[in-house]
Amino acid sequence: MKKQKPQSPVDSLQERIAELESQVEMLTERERRAQADYANVLRRTKEERSNLVKFATIDIVTDLLESFEHLSLAAEQLQDAGLTMIISRLWQTLNSHGVEEIEVLGKPFDPTTMEAVAPADEANKDAVVTKVVRRGYSLNGKVIQFAKVST
Repeated sequence: MKKQKPQSPVDSLQERIAELESQVEMLTERERRAQADYANVLRRTKEERSNLVKFATIDIVTDLLESFEHLSLAAEQLQDAGLTMIISRLWQTLNSHGVEEIEVLGKPFDPTTMEAVAPADEANKDAVVTKVVRRGYSLNGKVIQFAKVST
C-alpha cells in the first residue's frame, strides 16, 4: 500500500474552493429554475384570469342569443321598424362584448363550428352549406353555439 502524503494547506484550500464553486454553480442553477418556474406560474395565472374574465359571461350571453334569435324570427314575420331597431341595438351590444356570428352559408362544412341537421344532398358532394337552420355564434373566438346547417 501506498502511503498518502499529507496535504498541504494550499491543496486543502484549493479543494475547498473547488467544492464551494461547485455549490455556487448548483445553487445558481437552482435559482434560475425557480425564477423560470415563478415566471411560468405568473404567465399561466394571468392567462387563466384573462380567460375567466372573457368567458364569465358565457351563460348570460347564450340566454340573450336565444332571445335575440326569437326576436329576429318575429321581425321577419312582422316587418316592424321598431322591432328591427331593437334587434339591431341588441346585436350591437352583444357584438361589443365579443359575440360574433359564424358565417357558414356557401362555405365547406366544418365540424368545429357546424352541426349537420339534414343528410347531405347527393348533388353537393363537396359538402358546401346550402341552408342555415340556426345561426352559430362565438364569444371572443370560442364557439358557444354551433351553426345548424344542411349541405
